[in-house]
Amino acid sequence: MNLNDVFTQLTYGELSKVFIGGLDERTGILEIDREQIISHVQLGLTDLYRRFRLLQGQMTLTLQPDTTDYMITKDFIASNTDSTEAVKYLTDDPIFPYEDNLLKIVEVKDDLLNPIRLNWANDSCSVFSRSEKHLYVPEVITTLDYRDPVITELKLIYLANHPKIDCSLGTYSPELVELYLPDAYMTALLYYITSRYMNPIGMANEFHAGNSYYAKYEGECARLEQQNLQYDNADLVTPFERDGWC
Repeated sequence: MNLNDVFTQLTYGELSKVFIGGLDERTGILEIDREQIISHVQLGLTDLYRRFRLLQGQMTLTLQPDTTDYMITKDFIASNTDSTEAVKYLTDDPIFPYEDNLLKIVEVKDDLLNPIRLNWANDSCSVFSRSEKHLYVPEVITTLDYRDPVITELKLIYLANHPKIDCSLGTYSPELVELYLPDAYMTALLYYITSRYMNPIGMANEFHAGNSYYAKYEGECARLEQQNLQYDNADLVTPFERDGWC
């Protein structure tokens, strides 16, 4: 699926009756309007990636002396030569390098791949994701009293977002902008985009098109869940690998 596929579906479908679709003149979505639509596409992809866990990644956190708070950002990736941070305690996957696309840390393991509790309020040995990209590691985890041998590294498994669509108007072709979304999710994405586009218009003859399309979006997501089309990312198998996209 590419960006032009989305533009085409919107032109002949959800946006065919509004000016931006350009259906009357068969011109499709004009270049001047694409940036607006792309912003909605990006938000829709993010919502779908969060709901259905379409992509997971992993990285290694090397624990530092006298340190309990870690920022999980690209600045602290060891392979990031552009970073000026003195200590880079994160090592990403060379095949799937980290691009600050973390949505949520979903699992933490120790050196021996034993699970460590995450966000357990009554467990002094639990680690905590205090914010999306901030991990707190209690000092007890790195002491002999907790486990022998001493833990020196943590493996972080995280829910990842769709890559950012970076399209400068006038310098790209929509046919060449790949969207990493299974075809089964196209309808949901179209409903989300249309809802976002229609919302500012508000009510028309006691009908709110934005709200109507968002209800369709929620219904389509429920259908996908009922048909078990969401992905089970056990063992870090991404839909891209499973479907032969990588």
